[in-house]
Amino acid sequence: DVQGYFTTSAAYSAISPVRILDTRPGHATVDTQYQATGAIANGHQLDMTVLGRGGIPSSGIDAVVLNVTPVSPSAPGFLTVWPTTATLPLAANLNLNPGLTIPNLVIAKVGSNGKISIYNGSTAPTDVVADLQGWFPQTSEYSSLVPARLMDTRTGKTTVDNVDAGTGALGGGGTFALAVRNRGGVPATGVAAVVLNVTSVLPLSAGFLTIWSSDSTRPLAANLNLNPGLTVPNLVIARVGADGNVMIYNGGTAPTDIVVDVQGYFPTPP
Repeated sequence: DVQGYFTTSAAYSAISPVRILDTRPGHATVDTQYQATGAIANGHQLDMTVLGRGGIPSSGIDAVVLNVTPVSPSAPGFLTVWPTTATLPLAANLNLNPGLTIPNLVIAKVGSNGKISIYNGSTAPTDVVADLQGWFPQTSEYSSLVPARLMDTRTGKTTVDNVDAGTGALGGGGTFALAVRNRGGVPATGVAAVVLNVTSVLPLSAGFLTIWSSDSTRPLAANLNLNPGLTVPNLVIARVGADGNVMIYNGGTAPTDIVVDVQGYFPTPP
């Protein structure tokens, strides 16, 4: 399902993917840095230099695009990726399902020290692999953010502004209008699309989630697939409706909890 495209003015630099992190013993990276460093301990973070590596310039970079993979984790949990010079946010980029190796795409804002951090929010160490896909310069139209939670349907959970928290699982066939403008660092006006990490939490039935703009008809497309008993995220770039909302549809037959973290946004074209 096609989601959109980048024009040359977007200033996104795509590259042939290169490996810049592999914590496993006996595995290599493109420049021998951050290879065989050992699994990231539970409750700990790895601070990793990204600028000047794998073809990335050493300055002038706003965000990097990475494919991040937890390798056969032994405990459930999550990974959070964020700029090293910021505080660990309430957000997640990947979820850990014991014994399963499931990656996700990450657009990570780079800290002023040229590093990003990866936090292991589980109860056991896990190996992590990261492959660089490209980058956005500071002059790009894209504005990266420290990730912020905009939605968490689970009871007792919170969001960055306590809006759309604990609303209850979205029923099968149900639709939810999620306000994204003027929240989590997204401006109140002039926003064409948002970059979201969307997670289905332990769904009870097979199915899918679709995310689209509130001023258009629900499309024949899907952004995530629901696998009963598994918590799986996906990165979504969603056009924002004129009312500042994106829509979320549960194409399964049973309710499922949903978590949404904003990663950045694209402005309205001039």
